[in-house]
Amino acid sequence: MLTTLLVIFPPLLLLSVVYLNTYYESQRLALLEQLSRTAGAELAVYDQRFYSASMKLRNLTNNPDVVYLLQHDYRDNLLSYMENLDEVMPVMDALRSDDPNTSLNLYSFNETLYRTYGIRWASELRGVEPETIYAYGRKFIPYYVFDLNGSSGKTVKLYDVIHDYSGLLAIAEIAVPVDPLVRQLASRLPQGSLVEYVASAPETEVWLWGEPPPQSSHAPAARAASAQSFAMTSGSAQPAVGADLASSSSDALSAYTRLAISSAAGGGEFVIHVPDRYVRAELARYIWTPALMIGGLLCTIFVSIQLVARLLTRRLGLLMERTKRRLEKGGDLDKAPTFFGADEFGQLDEAFRELLERVKFYYNESAQTELRRKLLETELLHVQVNPHVLYNSLSAIRWVYDDARLHQLIDTMVDYYRLFLNRGHVETRLDDELRMIEKYVHMQQFAYASAFQYECEVEQGLREDAFIMGHLIQPIVENALVHGIRLLESGGKVVLSAERQGELLLVTVRDNGAALYHRHARRPPAGEAGAAETAQTDELDADEEQRLLAARSQSASPVGSGYALHNIQSRLKLYYGERYGVRLERGPGEWTVVTITLPYRTGASS
Repeated sequence: MLTTLLVIFPPLLLLSVVYLNTYYESQRLALLEQLSRTAGAELAVYDQRFYSASMKLRNLTNNPDVVYLLQHDYRDNLLSYMENLDEVMPVMDALRSDDPNTSLNLYSFNETLYRTYGIRWASELRGVEPETIYAYGRKFIPYYVFDLNGSSGKTVKLYDVIHDYSGLLAIAEIAVPVDPLVRQLASRLPQGSLVEYVASAPETEVWLWGEPPPQSSHAPAARAASAQSFAMTSGSAQPAVGADLASSSSDALSAYTRLAISSAAGGGEFVIHVPDRYVRAELARYIWTPALMIGGLLCTIFVSIQLVARLLTRRLGLLMERTKRRLEKGGDLDKAPTFFGADEFGQLDEAFRELLERVKFYYNESAQTELRRKLLETELLHVQVNPHVLYNSLSAIRWVYDDARLHQLIDTMVDYYRLFLNRGHVETRLDDELRMIEKYVHMQQFAYASAFQYECEVEQGLREDAFIMGHLIQPIVENALVHGIRLLESGGKVVLSAERQGELLLVTVRDNGAALYHRHARRPPAGEAGAAETAQTDELDADEEQRLLAARSQSASPVGSGYALHNIQSRLKLYYGERYGVRLERGPGEWTVVTITLPYRTGASS
């Protein structure tokens, strides 16, 4: 459980933190953009008034009546001055008419002019240098300054020069009050905000609203790098970089978020410093809802994991307990409890039950196979012990009785049992097996009253190379003699052949014994019953044929070896595999064919 939580929860917490941080930043940018748009709407009025003032100033400096008034000498010609002044005053009154609070003044370098309303001497100009104004005027750029301590409140004054071919005639001044504008702007901003104007020509910083923070000893660039900044250009809000940050003047501004709003008039910008505490307080209202939702989601996931883990653990423990009970009961599925359910645990329990059934089945099969192997080994030992005693007895009889035919029979029997007893392995060379069959056939020819033929059609190379299971062919030859040849009066024949077909070795025993297919060829039974039987039809019906085929597949006659075809079949399948065995079938003509199929093996493979 702890491992699961350690694996799942850290990624979830990390994703939650990343999401909240992204959401927080997006809401912060949205809030600052809203403030920038609000301030931008107010400052647009300033830009409009500034632009209007600059156009008035340009009309005044380029007016020919004004230039004409400033060019003449009026020391002894007051009437001419009054006439020219009457031409100029309507122009100045018209320029003041749209804004009564705007003041318009001409500071003349012509000392013969009389000082009157709107016309003053250049010596009365304060706060600016005529040379500076003249330098800007030659570039066709109005020079402006902020007057924060004027009698009419905060004003911005624009200056330009009036000159002719002879030189500088006067300096024109237009003073636009900005105090109402700044107050209106401050009323729309959060409490504690600061308003600063940064001019580019000339390069000045003017605090229009709020007390500037105390000066710091640190470099401005290093100080400003720690402050958060936000800029608005042409009505769109975006983070400010570079010079926008460098315009701050104190380390104390790091507690403010900086909004830079470009001004179309003058090429400067208004910088609004919004307290960070206001930004955090506003964002707290937005961030609490997703934070609570994420917290609830994490708690839900935690509880779900706990419930699912407990459910899985309980069912897994139940499955383990039932599995142990089954193992303790020795795999007895009848006494073992059943695990109910169609889920994966139920399927796992069912698969385990099937596994136990298969293990139990294979265990029983293995035990039965081992039992059959032990029985076959015991039977083989019995078969080997009995001929050993007989072998010793026959040797003793040969030395007692002096009979040539008896000696020949005993020698044949001794050679047969010597070959039978001298095998030390399960498999033997095919040649040894065939020589043992020849000895066996010689003994049977001595015993049978009717003569029969025996032929062995096996190549010498195959006899020497092939290995087969010992004592495999003799029971089949015995079966052919007892159930076929014995019932013939004459003309019996047994043919043994072997051939290799790829990886298989086929050993075939054929006989023309009449017991299967022709009753008239059998020895006639004694008595009237036998004569009546011979009068029956010569052909066998289907039921009789199947019965005689079954008789061949059962145990041999009591005088035989005791091996039946099904015993040979069992030995072959047990030793070589299921694909090998014995096949009994009806051959062409009057022949009965027994085919043994086994793998071809040489001495090295054996």
